[in-house]
This record gives sequence, structure tokens and C-alpha cells, in this order.
Amino acid sequence: MQKNSEQKQSWFKKTLFCKTLQYCRQKPSYLFLTMIYDIVFVLGLYILNKLFTYIFPPKFSAPTTGFMIVLLVMALLFSLIYSLAKYVILSIIDSFAKPLQLKLENFGFFYLFNTISLIITTLFLLTIDVFIKTYIKPDFIATMQYVLFIPVIIVLYFILSVVHSNFIKKRSMKSALKQTISSFSRLQTYKPIFNAVIVNIVLLLFLFLFVYIIDKTYLSKLQDINLYISISFFLFIILVIVNYILHIFNRVSFYVNE
Repeated sequence: MQKNSEQKQSWFKKTLFCKTLQYCRQKPSYLFLTMIYDIVFVLGLYILNKLFTYIFPPKFSAPTTGFMIVLLVMALLFSLIYSLAKYVILSIIDSFAKPLQLKLENFGFFYLFNTISLIITTLFLLTIDVFIKTYIKPDFIATMQYVLFIPVIIVLYFILSVVHSNFIKKRSMKSALKQTISSFSRLQTYKPIFNAVIVNIVLLLFLFLFVYIIDKTYLSKLQDINLYISISFFLFIILVIVNYILHIFNRVSFYVNE
């Protein structure tokens, strides 16, 4: 009986979930640093959005050429902010089990890759969106957008995370791309991570559905508008926290799965 218990415990310790938790416990201060850089990234996006709104107010009728140039510059700045924050965060996570080293080696190639990925992803999603709005009846457009966008975003997130994890280990984009192509020939290696991503997304969807049902059946009937706002805000904060925790788990799991 005791032997079976030990075997179960040993099996659990080998799971991606357990290994990820142990990995995070090694350097809790590093995990806190990744959160700080996430906050910096969000603030950077907020400032960028405010700058764009200032240059082009909602009622501003801009020349097409000027608007596209500014839009391109903003996209490059977004990619730069994202790449810098992600590069530092990846370096921190990669250093959980060893001394921290923040070196901007080959950052230019990392930034270029993310910029190209952003352009390709945007064009791909726009193509899907145009296809949906052209061939799908208006009543089903929103549903089809969810049905098609979510799988595409999951796959793109997965591929991008694999490339990033390989890059930060190799410190070479060329080696990272080769390693990624090679690793996709043995996708069984990434099955635990892909399963974790899917499970986390399903959990989030159920949580959103639960909050939506609560809002429609209970909150919407409240007479006190201030109480309604307070409860809604509280539920929103819970959703954000849960989403972020799952995001951290997914992010770290890419570096645990060897």
C-alpha cells in the first residue's frame, strides 16, 4: 500500500504542473521581477495608446498616407516594447535555476522576428476576418470569429512561445528557428504544455461564463447601482488575477518541459 502511494507521489512529481511549481519556488524573487516587467509592459502600451489618441483624436480626419505612416511607427514601437519586456522576462525565467544574466545578445534579431511575426499574424487574422464578413451571414459573424480566432491564436501563441524559449536558451534566432522546426517533428514533447494551455483556456471560459450568468441572473436585478458597480469590479479583478496566474504558469512551463 505504501509502495503504491510512493509511486503515485513520484508520478505526480514528474508532471508538468508539479515541476512548474517547483521551478517557480526556486526563485520567488525572480517571479516577482517578471510581474514587475509585465506591469512596465502594460504601462508602456497605455502610454503608446494615449500618444496615438493624442496625435489622432477620434474625430480627427487624417490623410491616409500620414495615418498609415504613424500607424506603422506605432506598430514598430509596440513591437519594441513587447520585445524588450519579453526578452528581459525570458532571461529572468531562464535564470530560475542558475545565476541571473541580463545580456542583450542578438536582441535586434529577436525584435525583427517579433515584428515580422506581428505583421504576419495581423494580416492572417485580417484575412480570416474579411473572409468571415464576406461569406458568413451577419447573425453568425461574431460566433464564427470566436470559433476561428481562438484556435488560431492558441496555435500562434504556442509556436511563438516555443521559438522564444529556444531563442533564450541558444541566444541565437537562427538556432532557435532550427530547434523549433526540429522539435515540431516530435510534437509529443510539447503535448503536456499544449494540454496545459487548453485546460487553462477552458477554465477561463467557464469562469467567464459563470460571471456572465451571475451578471444576468443576479447583478442586473440589483437596485443599488453603486453595489452593482462594486461587485462587477470585484469579479473583473478576480478574472484578471486568475488569467494572469494561468498566463504565468503557461509561460514558465515552456522552460520546464525538456
